[in-house]
This record gives sequence, C-alpha cells and structure tokens, in this order.
Amino acid sequence: MLAIDSTQPPPLSRKASIFRRFTRRERPLEISSPIIAEVNEPRSPQIPQSPPRSNHSSRPSTDTTSSTHSRVSRNAHATSPFPHNTRIGAWDLFLPPSQVHALYTGFYPESIADQWFVFSEGPDVNGKLKVHFHRAWTGLKVAELFVVMDLKGEGAGKVVGIKWDGGEQTSWMVEEQAKRTVRGGCKEALGIELEGEEF
Repeated sequence: MLAIDSTQPPPLSRKASIFRRFTRRERPLEISSPIIAEVNEPRSPQIPQSPPRSNHSSRPSTDTTSSTHSRVSRNAHATSPFPHNTRIGAWDLFLPPSQVHALYTGFYPESIADQWFVFSEGPDVNGKLKVHFHRAWTGLKVAELFVVMDLKGEGAGKVVGIKWDGGEQTSWMVEEQAKRTVRGGCKEALGIELEGEEF
C-alpha cells in the first residue's frame, strides 16, 4: 500500500504587482502582438507630476489627472486613422514617471510652429496605455506607442511596441525611421527624450 504524504508544500509568495519597480536592466517583455484594446472610459491613474514643458502647454479637456496639466482629448483636433499599410515592431524602452506622465497627458498644437498632436488612450486595468502621434497640420496618423505603466508603484513604465504608417504618405517609412520620428515628436511636442538604443 502506498503511503500518502499529508504535508503540503509551503504556499508560493506573490508580488502585489509584477510591474511594481521597473529597472533599466530588466529583461524585455515578451509579447506576441502589442495591440491594446480600446477603453471607452479611461481611468485617471495617480501619475507623479512632470516638470512643466518649455514653450508648450496642453489644451484643457474633460479628462484630467492630479497634475496641473490637463489630459488632451482624442477629439480635441481633427485626425485621420491609420491606412492599411501599417507595421508593428517591438521596442523595449524604460520610462521614468515624468516621461510616462508626459505621454499620458499628450500635446495639443497651439501655434503654426507646432508639428504634432499627441493623445493617449487608457490605461486599462493592466496598465496598458496607447499613445497616438498625428501630424498637426494634416491630422495624418504617423505612429502609436504601446506602453505598459505601473499603476501601483512609482508610476514608471516601459514602451513595449510601436505601430506606424509604412505607406506612401510617410514615404514607406521603415522601423528605424518610425522610432526616430517618434523620438523627435516626443522631444518637440512633449519635451522628453526617450532613452534606449540609438540608430
């Protein structure tokens, strides 16, 4: 007769949040497709306030955060959707809380010199945030960033993917050009410099 061991193994310990503290040394997230579902009514996470942007401000909208900057609404500016020639690529970039806040808040073009309209959707319950980059003059959608943000920790995050227009309107832009364009848009419109690999 077999003896049955009645002792049970100790319970496994679980972390409160798998994204509690991002570090630059952390392995990239493995995702099959960084497509984030649309969220009808996005939550307003408690994201630390970023320093004020120089020479730029966001237009007030109905969505607000706890900071002094209002979140830019999707309907604040005329836009066009992605065409059918979109491409998706992985991107692994650490984002400190101030950069997550800038991406979350977005940017509304207020003068003819402003070249970008940037807004975000989300985050969902898992901290997935989608950031849309449109040309200010034409409303042409150039790219989307897929960000996973820490809703329970210090407000850091990661860029995990990028989707861009790889068609005729963007001169058949390839992945490296799309990442360079988004970096430029972040610097010009949001006043932030994305970390990570250079091209």
